[in-house]
Amino acid sequence: MKKFIKMKKRLLWCGFTFAVVLLILMISTESNIIQRIPFLDVMTVNGIRCYDEVSTVKSILDFDSETDAGKPTSSKNIFFHETSCFGDEGLTLNARQACAIESAARMNPSMTVYLLFISKSEFSNSTREIVRHLLNYSNVKIRHIDPQKYMKDTPLDAWYASGILKKSHWPVSHMSDILRYLTLWKYGGIYLDLDVVVTSSLEDLTNFAGAESWDDVAAGIMGFDMSKLGRRVADACVRDLKKNFRGDVWGNNGPGVITRTLQKLCATTYARDMTANRCHGFTVYPPSVFYPIHYKKWKKYFEIKDSNMTLKILNKAKAIHVWNNLSKAEKVRVNSNVPYAVIARNYCPHVFNNCDEQMLIPSRCIFFHETTCSPPNLTPQQACAVESSARNNRNLNIFLLFFATEQFSEKSKKYVKILETYDNVYIRRIRLSTYIIETPIKDWFWANIRRFWENHDWLHKNFHDYIRMLTLWKFGGVSLNLNSVVLTSLDKLTTFAGVQNNRDMGVGVFGVDTSTNFGRNFIDACMEIIKSTNANNYLQYNITRVITEAVWKLCYQQNDKECQRFTIYPPEKFYPSFPDSREVYLNKTRVKEMLKMGKNALTIHLLNDYNKDTAANNVAAFKKAAKQNCPKIYKFVEENF
Repeated sequence: MKKFIKMKKRLLWCGFTFAVVLLILMISTESNIIQRIPFLDVMTVNGIRCYDEVSTVKSILDFDSETDAGKPTSSKNIFFHETSCFGDEGLTLNARQACAIESAARMNPSMTVYLLFISKSEFSNSTREIVRHLLNYSNVKIRHIDPQKYMKDTPLDAWYASGILKKSHWPVSHMSDILRYLTLWKYGGIYLDLDVVVTSSLEDLTNFAGAESWDDVAAGIMGFDMSKLGRRVADACVRDLKKNFRGDVWGNNGPGVITRTLQKLCATTYARDMTANRCHGFTVYPPSVFYPIHYKKWKKYFEIKDSNMTLKILNKAKAIHVWNNLSKAEKVRVNSNVPYAVIARNYCPHVFNNCDEQMLIPSRCIFFHETTCSPPNLTPQQACAVESSARNNRNLNIFLLFFATEQFSEKSKKYVKILETYDNVYIRRIRLSTYIIETPIKDWFWANIRRFWENHDWLHKNFHDYIRMLTLWKFGGVSLNLNSVVLTSLDKLTTFAGVQNNRDMGVGVFGVDTSTNFGRNFIDACMEIIKSTNANNYLQYNITRVITEAVWKLCYQQNDKECQRFTIYPPEKFYPSFPDSREVYLNKTRVKEMLKMGKNALTIHLLNDYNKDTAANNVAAFKKAAKQNCPKIYKFVEENF
């Protein structure tokens, strides 16, 4: 009884704490929230091991070497930075990033365009062809920079050497912030994010930045030359970065730096008031010039609806920023006429017309979700699920999404490090309060969550599945469970549901192809059904019922002719045994039967509720599947799998 009372008190305390957090979020302004978290509400936990590694690979020249004849000699430069560390696959550049570089080189032939990598290794197979197209432009140079050498003899030398970046919550993003200001301080020129398309010459632009809105200055496109004014702004930015750097506030070190600097220079608070006269000749361009589509409306770049109107807006810009953190999972097919495709076809034709179509479809994604608020401690089985997906689906992006805010345990960090050797694995944290912004269930969430939150079983199961469905509404793709092993490619899956057993037809795995009308209509219908639930009926609406009603609405009530695009897979496809038959996976006598059933399966599942703490038998089918499909994780834990 005492234990029960203690547990009840603990749950009440957790509920109270959550309510306080919700209240704070509700009364916070939107701009305050955005300043505290990155777009998409994610915190990267990818490593920065390459920042300290000494590499002897000679795939690309060192940028800051005294012998590098390609070093800048004037401020007629355009700089891009890639601050990610890459795994065994090698340096990777996707087609959208390459489009940014080609468009800059194509529209500015008398300027030198630099792509600077921190990671130093050979180019990945998928990137070599892209690089070949980029190097057809004589003004494109690809170089490697060593962070420690790059900081030497600059105002950031000792500051960086102190290890301050390693304390950042988003070190890869914050390294990009550091380098953009330091590079312009060292050499002068223009900095561009890798998610832009340059649609006009930038050669006559000198000291400038662009307003994201009439209130805020952004740091994705800006330039400082070597004049007195340019040096004044560059110096001020580097000083501000050093003085006000915060590793726990995502936007503080990028847009925050240029905004604070210009507020002082121009003696005004808002971007709308930062005229060239007030700013001593420094130009802050209005949103229409570089950020013609606000981040809240990023989908306009990828929608055929109202595309003519969108293109009219884009045609007035000098460059467009496509908000890659939000849009990178959006499909763009080569034969598409969505606004982004029209722009890319005109301004980066070599990349657009010659790359493999799949390179322009980063959206083919597989998602795993861990929605508990407990510390994010990966089990070997969960890590295996992610590795097997990445290994068998090299052309898909694999996302592992967490709710928890704590750091990984030491053991989990080792699993994460292994998973990061796959360049298509992304481990992210979701902040729910902002993940729902601009989604159909935003109002429903705030109106009901306090009442729903008391039901922990509902949170663990139904709400977990709602979040899975919301992710597919945002990005499309396939949603899998963390207690599975992926046996083969899932690339051919479109809009589907995989049932767990033939008794209650419960859905456990599902996917949505949002590039089709049916896929879009289906996921919209699912969200409308979720949105219609209330305190009286929410317990009745598990994911199976949501999907069933959506299909009924589209296929029977509305007689959607594309319903043949929806596939219901039997248990043998994803659950080649009933999920309650634990002995199938752990009992020797049934292993052969299981393996026979699994020949045509795409995944197999091991219920974590039953055996996450149980060592698998040496000849068990699940362990055999793990050994073949997640070899790195399996080798690391072996006897403890």
